Amino acid sequence: MLNEISVDLLGDIPLNRLVELVLEKTFTFLKPDRGLLMLADEHGGLRPEKVKYAAGVDPSDIRLSKTLIQSVVDKKNGVLLIDAATDAGLGAAESIRIQGITSCMAAPLFVEDKVIGLIYLEVRLGRKSFSEEDLQLLTSLANTAAIKIQNLRLQEGAASRQRIEREMALAWDIQRRLLPEAEPTLPHTELLGRTVPSRTVSGDYYDFFERGDNSLDVVVADVSGKGMGASILAASVQAAFQVWAGEHFPPDRLCSRLNDMVFRRTSPEKFITFFLALYDPESGSVVFTNAGHNPGILVRAGGTTELLGAHGPPLGLFPGKSYGSGTFTMGEGDLLALYTDGLTEAANPEDEEFGMTRLVETLVKVRALSVAEIEAELGAALVSFTAGTPFGDDRTLVLLKRS
Repeated sequence: MLNEISVDLLGDIPLNRLVELVLEKTFTFLKPDRGLLMLADEHGGLRPEKVKYAAGVDPSDIRLSKTLIQSVVDKKNGVLLIDAATDAGLGAAESIRIQGITSCMAAPLFVEDKVIGLIYLEVRLGRKSFSEEDLQLLTSLANTAAIKIQNLRLQEGAASRQRIEREMALAWDIQRRLLPEAEPTLPHTELLGRTVPSRTVSGDYYDFFERGDNSLDVVVADVSGKGMGASILAASVQAAFQVWAGEHFPPDRLCSRLNDMVFRRTSPEKFITFFLALYDPESGSVVFTNAGHNPGILVRAGGTTELLGAHGPPLGLFPGKSYGSGTFTMGEGDLLALYTDGLTEAANPEDEEFGMTRLVETLVKVRALSVAEIEAELGAALVSFTAGTPFGDDRTLVLLKRS
C-alpha cells in the first residue's frame, strides 16, 4: 500500500483527488466499514474533508468521538481501540460502543510538529478488530500523505492569492480608467481631483463632466464593497451619469434616475453614496444633491464654513426615491471640498480617526493657498496624524476654488 501511494503521490494530483485516493487505499488494504479524513481549517479546527463507507453501512451516521480526535491532536500520535467492548483506553469508549463500533483507530497527518489533519477508520458488526500492525500501517500512510497534502494546500493558497492579486490589479485598472485624465480649464476656477489607493481597491470615483451650456458637473461617489464588483458598478454608474448629464438633467432628478438604475441592477446589499454639484463658472452658482455621501465642505474666503448635508439615502437602497437639492453661490476665494470617508476615517496608532473636525480645521487653515498646495498640506496633515498606521481605505478628494 505504501509503495502504491508513494508512486501515486509523485504525480500532479489535486487535493480532492489525493484525499479520495488515500481513503481508497485504506479500504483496499485495511477493509474498514467507515473511513474519514479530516483537515485543519484556517483556525486550526479539524473538519471532515472526505467520508467513505463500505457497502451496507448507513451513510447518514457521521458522528465521531471528540475525545478520540482530541487525543490524536494532543498526543500527535495514533490511537487504537482494539475491542470497544473491553478496551477502557479511551474515555470515549462508551459513546463509541453506543454507535455499534467494535474497533477503531486514528492517525495524525503530521507535518513540522503540527497536526494538519487525521485519518480515522472504524469497523462495526464485530466483523474484525484492528491490530497494532494496522495502526502502524495507517500511521505510515498518514505520514506519507501529510507532506503531499500540506504542499498541495500551500500551492492552492498561493494560487488563490495570485487570483486575488490579479483581480485587484484589474479592478484598480478599471477604477483608474474611470478618473478624468485632467481637470477641465474653466474661467475663474481652480480644480483638482485625486484618488490615492490604499492596500485594497474600493469603488471610489470622481468625475468632471462639461455640459453643453458651459456648466460643469462635479461628482464624488463611493460604491459599497471592494474589488472587481465595486469597480464594475462604479463604471456602470459613471456611464449612466454622463448620458443623463448630457441631457441636462438637474442634480436631484439625475440622482433619482441613478437610484432606480442601481436598485434594479444590483443586489440589496449594494449601494452608492453620491455627491453631485452642478457648477456655473461664470456666476459661481452651484446646485447640488447629496445622496447619502459625506457632507461637502464649503469654506468661505473669510474662514466661515458650511456643511452640505444629505438630501436622501445612498443610491440603490429604495426604488422610486425622490431627492432634494441645495444651492449656494461661490465668491472669490471660496473653496468647495468633496471627499470620501478614507480621509475622515484615517486612524492613528491609538485607533482615533482623523474625523470631520480636523478636516474642516485644516481646510480653513490653508484656504488661501492654491488647490495643489491645499491638497499637499492636507496630505501632510493626514500622514502626520496617522503616524505610520496604514490607511484602511482609498482617499478621494476633489477641490473647487473660485479665483
